[in-house]
Amino acid sequence: RSDSIIICSINNDTQEVKLLSLYRDTYLELCNDSQSYEKAAHAYAYGGAQGAVNMINKNLDLNITDYVAVNFTALTEAIDALGGIDIELKEEELYSDYVYDTGVVHLNGVQATAYSRIRSTDEGDITRTWRQRTVISKMIEAAKTAGISKLLDCINVVVDDVASSLTEEEIIDMAKSCFNYKLSTTTGFPFTIASPTMDEVSYVVACDLATNATALHRFLFDDMNYTPSATVQNISYNIIN
Repeated sequence: RSDSIIICSINNDTQEVKLLSLYRDTYLELCNDSQSYEKAAHAYAYGGAQGAVNMINKNLDLNITDYVAVNFTALTEAIDALGGIDIELKEEELYSDYVYDTGVVHLNGVQATAYSRIRSTDEGDITRTWRQRTVISKMIEAAKTAGISKLLDCINVVVDDVASSLTEEEIIDMAKSCFNYKLSTTTGFPFTIASPTMDEVSYVVACDLATNATALHRFLFDDMNYTPSATVQNISYNIIN
């Protein structure tokens, strides 16, 4: 099951990058033979990275063709290769085995990975995804400061712990141009949610999926003319039922 699902939209005209976290407990239709409705995180367990991509495309009217699947080891190694990152920690975010101080603290890879996995505070996975996007933004800052040589060293360190539809050469080419791009805004999805419990299992449910998909297209692509497809409208109807 995927611990984190993040959609990345790169606008090559404005050189802006947007990140959108899909909450892992979101109740969606999986792209398998049974067309079952389960947590979005389950799609990876059933169909790997491509199964997760297919699920996202079907439920949200997207056309994602590329993906990068990263394990915890890769995240830890990448942060260490960049020299660590500075994160502002609150009292309730302290992990006694990893981090001991509040305020702005310099975290190594293990500490930053632990921080990005905290979901015991306030809004659970919603604020956890915010921490994940914060870690990514700090990594981007560190990468831009480090320069291309150190960034390429970072890629070489993590390449064995990453699976992707992109070739290593394509990833390196993208890395070389990252200094011209900026992370503009990030958010979580769905935008409006309920948290029902079904069969003693807690879910995140979009209220409703079609409306949230419309807002997603507006956020990612500034598309004011998007209309949910019949597929998305049908899935939205089934989720409501």
